[in-house]
Amino acid sequence: MPGKGRPFQKGVSGNTGGRPRQDPEVRALCEKFTPAAIATLAEIMGNKKAQPSARVAAAMAILKKTLPDLASIEHTGDGPRPFAVIPEAIETAAEWEAKCKTKTEH
Repeated sequence: MPGKGRPFQKGVSGNTGGRPRQDPEVRALCEKFTPAAIATLAEIMGNKKAQPSARVAAAMAILKKTLPDLASIEHTGDGPRPFAVIPEAIETAAEWEAKCKTKTEH
């Protein structure tokens, strides 16, 4: 009998067949449209007239798929070090507006 909160006997998997294989047709479609999707994201990211949130979302989508997870990298001393930009604290809304306004808004 399984223990409390355990649907299966100890040592018995509930997924004996393993992870299901991806449909080859779906994979082929993904591979076919990936370059266009990346081009679209890059276009949105570079479009100064696009909403800032759309530009950030496009940039994040590109970075998420192209950069490795920096938390999983163990630095060995070879090559460039992973880095993170730590934002400075902004205390008030007025300070934030002064710092973040574009040059055309001044």
